[in-house]
Amino acid sequence: MLAGPGLMPVLDCGRCDDGTVWYTTPLADGLQGLDDRDKNESRYTPHTLNRMLERIRTLHPGEVAALGLAIAKGLAWLHRLGWIHGDVKPSNIAYRDGCPVLIDYGLLRPSGMPFDPSGTQGYVPIQGSSDLGADIYALGLTLYEAWTGLHRQE
Repeated sequence: MLAGPGLMPVLDCGRCDDGTVWYTTPLADGLQGLDDRDKNESRYTPHTLNRMLERIRTLHPGEVAALGLAIAKGLAWLHRLGWIHGDVKPSNIAYRDGCPVLIDYGLLRPSGMPFDPSGTQGYVPIQGSSDLGADIYALGLTLYEAWTGLHRQE
């Protein structure tokens, strides 16, 4: 099981015959509240930073600092293990039991691998990156959006 501070835990994972990797995680908090994830799954909408910013546009500076600290701890944990998340952005930050956690490990890769441009456009450094700095760059842009309400390229 993959679990660390600021990260959505991975409960199980494996590889399909065609080489694709699958994994399961617990559900994030529901957009309507902490218990929404346990209700009718057809109405479940995960509470993500992106959805929150669509509603309220900006976070209070203290909330931005707490968000940054939580996700930086998750990235530090991954980086110490030699992994790059590769897709840090507001829609990949969810809330679990009221705390922000990094989700979506679809682009997770070992540090030092050749640059993979698969990350979300605008959150990847323009010069590309196969190192840990790409995650920090993307976190900085995410925090910028949360604090200012502006698009990452403004």
